[in-house]
Amino acid sequence: MTDEDKNSILAKVESGAEPWKAHYDDVLKRAKSALKREANPFWMEDVREIRFGRCGTNRGLNDTVSELCDQLDKQSGTVRDLALAYSLSGNEQFAGQAESWILAWVDGGTLLNFYDFNIDFSKSRFDGMTDSGFCGDRPWNMALDGMWQTYGLINVCDAFVMMKAGGYEFGEGNEERVEIWIRSLAEAVNSSFHAWTRWADAHRGSRAYTRYRSDNHLSWCLAGLMAAAVALDDDDLAAYVLSGGSWKDSKAGVYANPSSIREVIDLAVEADEGGRNHGRIYEEKIRRDPPVGYSFFHLWPMSLVATMAEKRYGENLWSYQGSDGVGLEDAYRRYAGYVLGEMESPRPEQEGSRTGYAWLFEIAASVWPDEDVFQQARDKGNRMKYMRQSIGPVSLIYRR
Repeated sequence: MTDEDKNSILAKVESGAEPWKAHYDDVLKRAKSALKREANPFWMEDVREIRFGRCGTNRGLNDTVSELCDQLDKQSGTVRDLALAYSLSGNEQFAGQAESWILAWVDGGTLLNFYDFNIDFSKSRFDGMTDSGFCGDRPWNMALDGMWQTYGLINVCDAFVMMKAGGYEFGEGNEERVEIWIRSLAEAVNSSFHAWTRWADAHRGSRAYTRYRSDNHLSWCLAGLMAAAVALDDDDLAAYVLSGGSWKDSKAGVYANPSSIREVIDLAVEADEGGRNHGRIYEEKIRRDPPVGYSFFHLWPMSLVATMAEKRYGENLWSYQGSDGVGLEDAYRRYAGYVLGEMESPRPEQEGSRTGYAWLFEIAASVWPDEDVFQQARDKGNRMKYMRQSIGPVSLIYRR
């Protein structure tokens, strides 16, 4: 959110215009509620004993990847709420509470980095791995899903940037401590990202190769890493995300990213000019359950990266087209048809509400304001949508 964006929002709030005023009031309500609570970070004495925790195997003992990612997601969402309230209101009490929540994780939280497990990407193995299937204690999927720490990375980076932009002064030495922790979290996400990219590097002839280069997990990793690049002012990390540059990870070493956001867009968005599949996203193509719902879920992080690339680096990924001539605009056009009821899912019985992802068209309508179809799709949904995992109040941030 630039100063121009913030000033525009505040002008609308002061005039009583909706939905900005309602969103603003909700942001302050969330932040005031958070002033009464304390962070409760995920902690394990020995992270090498962590389990996957899928398939209902959580025991409430704080010993699973599922619990780690869930707690980091929810508590970082609160941090972002506090920072946004500070950014908009100027009330430093909100920023102070955000700082205390972040520091609770810095001082007492546990993160999961698979390089601590001697991971072997070519063999799909890591220390302590079990062979009892997806629902086992430590399947290979645990390495693939450790990247859901990215929700926390996105939110904390967003909060950190807003706090610094607002002029908040961290306690002595705390800003550096937070930066070190953000880098550690980015490296944790990167370790799981490598479970995708480095596995694919070693298995180019595998039937699963396309999945490991096209899946939504990649874009979600990139969204978190892009947020870290912005928060840490790390141009090498930004290039790692945007163009496949090399970045030095303290545990992984130097690695050139084969799955930059441009590469993922190229592989994940399908070309079929004049045909029925133009703009189709990978998850719909493979009939992931639910195919359209998962395609929207993939469009979300790609849009986050595009937003950050535009705001911070002046790069226009919205108009980027891959080797087959398609890009994000083509995908948005296709999936507007689902929201508007003009297209049907290949597995309609698996889908939820058609308008459940209409909020994404707040983004599309702000990027392409002259395209009526995006405004029509946007208007089908809840204009007060709040997305904890990244944006918060969607139309407050994106509506223009």
